[in-house]
Amino acid sequence: MTRKELEIEKRRERGRSQRFIIKNIGTEPILSLFSVGSVSGNTYQVEIRSTSELINRCSCPDYETNGLGTCKHIEATLFWLRKNFPKEFKGAKKEVKKSFLTLAYDGTITRIKLVKNTPVSEMIEKHLTRDRYFKGSVKDLKRLLERKQEVEVTDEVWEYIKSYEENERLKKEREKLIEEIKGGKEKFVRLKHPLFPYQLLGSVFLSLTQRAILADDMGLGKTVQAIASSIYLKKLKKVRRVLVISPASLKHQWKSEIEKFCDEKAVVIEGTKAKRKKLYKEEFLFHILNYELTYRDKDEILSLNPDLVILDEAQRIKNWKAKTTQTVKSIKSKYAFILTGTPLENRLEELYSVVQFIDPLLLGPAWKFMERHIERDEWGGIAGYKRLDEVREKISPIFLRRRKDEVLDDLPPRLDETYTIELTGVQRMIHDAYRNELKSIYARNIDKDKWPKEDLARVLELITYMREVCDSTLLIGEEVKEHSAKLKELSL
Repeated sequence: MTRKELEIEKRRERGRSQRFIIKNIGTEPILSLFSVGSVSGNTYQVEIRSTSELINRCSCPDYETNGLGTCKHIEATLFWLRKNFPKEFKGAKKEVKKSFLTLAYDGTITRIKLVKNTPVSEMIEKHLTRDRYFKGSVKDLKRLLERKQEVEVTDEVWEYIKSYEENERLKKEREKLIEEIKGGKEKFVRLKHPLFPYQLLGSVFLSLTQRAILADDMGLGKTVQAIASSIYLKKLKKVRRVLVISPASLKHQWKSEIEKFCDEKAVVIEGTKAKRKKLYKEEFLFHILNYELTYRDKDEILSLNPDLVILDEAQRIKNWKAKTTQTVKSIKSKYAFILTGTPLENRLEELYSVVQFIDPLLLGPAWKFMERHIERDEWGGIAGYKRLDEVREKISPIFLRRRKDEVLDDLPPRLDETYTIELTGVQRMIHDAYRNELKSIYARNIDKDKWPKEDLARVLELITYMREVCDSTLLIGEEVKEHSAKLKELSL
């Protein structure tokens, strides 16, 4: 059994063994439209086009990305029809009447394919490969469809065409905006602190790619680039609400950065359930919450209906089966930015999950992607990766990464400043105790030509402790509230 056959069989088994609520909402008994509900509470639409061919359709995420032409909902519907309407099922036509265009995965990328049920004109035939994939441009396809009405076009193909045209428009718009900025004709956005040149380009990339990954090295200011893009999109009246999802430790840092660079207000979602519900209703541009809250606050997040979702440290959604990952991926928005400092190109499982949030079709089915790019050892573990250049090429339209050494010319010269701060009361008390002991050792050895070894060792030990306590009492094992004065200085 091939890997593809194995994947199809998995879905057939799930369709037979799991519980579903199936209703015929179409007009025909078999080749019709069905509502399929699962025990998890999700309901999808299944269109049965054939009882034997893999040309049926489902609105679930798995069907959209698996490249198999089926899913457990389709298989459950076929099983249900075969069991409850055996006579009608057997007599049903094997295929739909008219040939139609749909999306299919050719082993490398998602393409438009003709499912041929009836003869088509020579004009259409010459635009097809031997495997019936369309080989012309999207413009060629649109011209052809305007002239020839002999094939049906599925909704997913129209969506694919619309998405392609939008991406081409954005690409031209991005190039034009960059030229205007370089020529001084466009200011992009006015922030309280100016962006470095590479940050400006990164902000333009995010804004005019719509759904993108920014993977600059740590310390290059990914947060401010996302903030600038949000302000620019608001200026264009394309964004009214921004949802920032970050690790819990970074929530208030996001709020501080937003207030530092712009005059927009931000609210951090936290506290009791009742308090969080009120915070979601605040009319601020930015709503900030941590990953752990997404599952608990799913209904409130969906009601918020954000125009832009920003995922910080997005490797948190690397586990496909985790409830948090599934919830995050269920949030719909026209714009989406992923920020990560981790070089995901060398962690393909994480990369796949992250890219799926941006564009579910870009890397093809998970099973095929892993088979093509991961080397397995004899026990099935990951031994290495292959064809990484192919992966980089695929993600290049939505992926931007700059290393520090690439943007050094854009950064200001290093500036060192020395701050003198007072120790906390606890630090001073411990430091003085060590100092007094050191003075007593010095006093009893001042007239000696040779100090005892144990006194020399203790002097070195005390000097080390005094230096450490000046940093923090935690370094010498003293866990107290005022363990360091530096934290207060850094917060100013």
